[in-house]
Amino acid sequence: MEKIEAKIINNPQVEMILQGIVGIAELVFPDRIRSYYLTGSYADDTAVSASDLDLLLVFKERITEDERNAIWDLSDNTSLLAPMFLDLEGVGEDQIAQKGVQLKLASHCIYGEDIWPNVQLPPMNDYIREWMHDHPLHFMMRLARGQESILYPLDFPDPNDPYMGYGKNPIESKKDTKLLTAIVGQIATAIVIHKAHVYVPTKGDCLTLYREHVNDEWVDFIGQVYKVCRNQWEYQIPDEPSKQEELQNICKRTLDFENYFLLVYQGYLLSELKKEDEVARLKAIKKSGEVMYPDQAIDTALEDLKMSEDNSIRQAILESLTKIQAVRGSPNSAEFEQ
Repeated sequence: MEKIEAKIINNPQVEMILQGIVGIAELVFPDRIRSYYLTGSYADDTAVSASDLDLLLVFKERITEDERNAIWDLSDNTSLLAPMFLDLEGVGEDQIAQKGVQLKLASHCIYGEDIWPNVQLPPMNDYIREWMHDHPLHFMMRLARGQESILYPLDFPDPNDPYMGYGKNPIESKKDTKLLTAIVGQIATAIVIHKAHVYVPTKGDCLTLYREHVNDEWVDFIGQVYKVCRNQWEYQIPDEPSKQEELQNICKRTLDFENYFLLVYQGYLLSELKKEDEVARLKAIKKSGEVMYPDQAIDTALEDLKMSEDNSIRQAILESLTKIQAVRGSPNSAEFEQ
């Protein structure tokens, strides 16, 4: 096997781990992987001791569901043998557009064919749509709360936990501040992309771009989370009582930031529901059944679209309205209607 390009890694231990991962992947997926790209903090040389090692595997043509599942299994199994969590992701060449910003602006090809010259940045509207609809909500809903739908305003993931549920890491089954840091970072990234229409390559770029383009009342909080939770504590739960109190205050503020994002998101949803672009409108309709609000603004917008000639639009509206009405008719409906 060819030697991995060590000059872009600057860490012999990481180079050895990557060499092993590539070797195993080449055996498991013979002649299927075109390129291996190092991304994340090890790619931009900002990793701390608890940082994940992120590797993107680009499969020739399309990746199958079996191959995708095998990548996840490989990630879990190899993480048991490494001093850090290994975050391996497989994509097909047909999905490269979805990874355009990461590949073009924040990655290094460590093995295989470098397809960087052929990678294009996604259209800005598609990029905004991806970030507003998907990334922050995945962390807020599924990872932090284990839910497929949420109600505004949110409560803490676990109000009875010392850190309100933000000190749990469900991916690695441990206690640290990775999830908290990710939630804040994902929200901040989505907001700066939405409001400033700029590409955000890395976590560090997010804070700089947020301060430059948004610079609202949240900028110092975002900086605090990045500086303290990531850089100072290296994602660990601190031992000192004074720092634990600081972390508790950060957790309380995180919930406020989540609810602030959901208000921004409501405005975005309403604007997307009015778009002439039917793909954008359909996506917004489906998300309306996942993120629900106590007022009738979304309901009214959905009702206005029920006369659409597109059957997929009408069906999606019916499904979302059914979900909303089920929540309003649940035992918690009084709280929902407030």
